[in-house]
Amino acid sequence: MSQRIKHGACKGGIYSPEYQYWFKIKQVCHNKRHSSYKYYGALGIVVDPIWRVSFSTFLQDVGLQPAPNYTLERKDQSKPFQKDNCYWITKEEARKIRQEHRKNKKLEDTV
Repeated sequence: MSQRIKHGACKGGIYSPEYQYWFKIKQVCHNKRHSSYKYYGALGIVVDPIWRVSFSTFLQDVGLQPAPNYTLERKDQSKPFQKDNCYWITKEEARKIRQEHRKNKKLEDTV
């Protein structure tokens, strides 16, 4: 019989934002059928092996989402989702970073 681990991240059938981020990063990095896999897993981006199996460790390392307008971001887009590379950032700041990244990528492609 399998044992269910209780992490306290689900109340009344609704998962916490942190749990949702944890689940999503695992999907985009390791599920080839996920629509965003091509942007993460297919490029070699993975989730820390400990995080992959332990929501508790993930939560301990990144902490609670500061506010609903925050998202989990990687400092270095070429590195994995891991403790020293992830932090909470406002969605607006993340959008600006992604725009700058795309702009720099286009410049690299034209050189």
